[in-house]
Amino acid sequence: MSIMRCPMRAMLLVGILVHFIWVTDGMGGERIPYITIGIKVGWDSNRGFTMGPKMSFGTADLDHVSYVNLTLGAKSFEHTELTPKRFVYLDVQLGGALPGQSALTFGGGLGLLFGKDGGGLKVCPRTTAFFGFIAFPTLDFNFWSEEGSSAEPGLEIVLPVPLRKGDFNEF
Repeated sequence: MSIMRCPMRAMLLVGILVHFIWVTDGMGGERIPYITIGIKVGWDSNRGFTMGPKMSFGTADLDHVSYVNLTLGAKSFEHTELTPKRFVYLDVQLGGALPGQSALTFGGGLGLLFGKDGGGLKVCPRTTAFFGFIAFPTLDFNFWSEEGSSAEPGLEIVLPVPLRKGDFNEF
């Protein structure tokens, strides 16, 4: 699989997921806009220790205990011999919980990693799975093409902030 075909397939999947979000956004209960800020640490099986900030913009449906968001993050990797060392990523994520069961949520997402190396822009697809509340154990898979793929278990600490007055007591 060429390096160009792999990101194109990932972009198509992200596009389908974004379309799904727009179609389902009007269904169910009232959606509350929110933003989260946080930090993620992890261990990539190819590139070692990784860390970076992240920010998500999304909507939550508290009646159906579900949320969708667009996440923008950055990550730096420990191993300097692999380039690029720093990436920005963009994910579309969906999540939810069992109604009335717990505050713990679970979810996943699809996205792309963007990094600069000597040959220009490197774009790689990625997936993520997570569960928790405020603290989220995560498992990311990064698809580096010529380097193969890597698993990246980690931990995110995030703070959700509702974007409408009066919504603070609902989170």
